[in-house]
Amino acid sequence: MISVAEAWRTLLAHVTPFGDEIVPVHDAVGRVLAQPCKAERQHPPFDRVTMDGAAIVWSDPLPTSLRVTDTQLAGSPPKALTGGPPAIEIMTGAPLANGADTIIPVERYQIDERKTGAT
Repeated sequence: MISVAEAWRTLLAHVTPFGDEIVPVHDAVGRVLAQPCKAERQHPPFDRVTMDGAAIVWSDPLPTSLRVTDTQLAGSPPKALTGGPPAIEIMTGAPLANGADTIIPVERYQIDERKTGAT
């Protein structure tokens, strides 16, 4: 067995530099950047939800029942959690509800239609 330092020396002895060139963005697929690249602003400019579900504030232990107070749609301004313990039904791509820090995926809960607004 060889040391890590020796392995690096062996590896670097057999690697050749890629070189660099300027190409249009659409031709850059599969290439490696020659230097770091930073965006001038965050896009989207908000925390976006990546799944349908219920936006909540995490607590330990989690309550077994949460009151759904609103629905957050993609493209609409963020809503706020109100009531207690509240949840907002939220759609993929929507901004994270104000005050929420956790999304419960829609596959992980049931809505009790007998209790208006309860999950």
